[in-house]
Amino acid sequence: MRSKSEVTEKFEELKSVRLRKRKDEFLSKSCQNCVFNERVHVKGKGKMRICQNSEVLDRIQREVFICDDDEVAQKCNEFHCRKTKEQVEQEFTEILMSPARCGEVYPKLAILIWFLQERSTLSRWERLKGSSLSLRNTLLYLVLLRWW
Repeated sequence: MRSKSEVTEKFEELKSVRLRKRKDEFLSKSCQNCVFNERVHVKGKGKMRICQNSEVLDRIQREVFICDDDEVAQKCNEFHCRKTKEQVEQEFTEILMSPARCGEVYPKLAILIWFLQERSTLSRWERLKGSSLSLRNTLLYLVLLRWW
């Protein structure tokens, strides 16, 4: 069995890796991260991302500009990211605070959090002592017929 310090070290390492990946995903210059990019359902074509920035539309002199590719977004001078670094970090913290969401999005982190919480509340001896007292009380109540 691993010690609490080893698990804590692994948790911090995994947490920093997942946060870095989340920042890369949500702060990168890609079409889904642009404020002006809107996902629209086009009949017969599926869903496409269309740029709603008036400056871009005026410059290319079109009413519609399809920005559905990361290469196009990377070349765009008018790109504005939907989220800030602080927002991404806050969302990451909120995910870690919710056991259900954390288990869904980051299962390995959820297991480590569970392990650390279990270990921080009671030691093995204290858990054994509590279980034995509970069992003793249950048996005592059964013998004396005092279960109500």
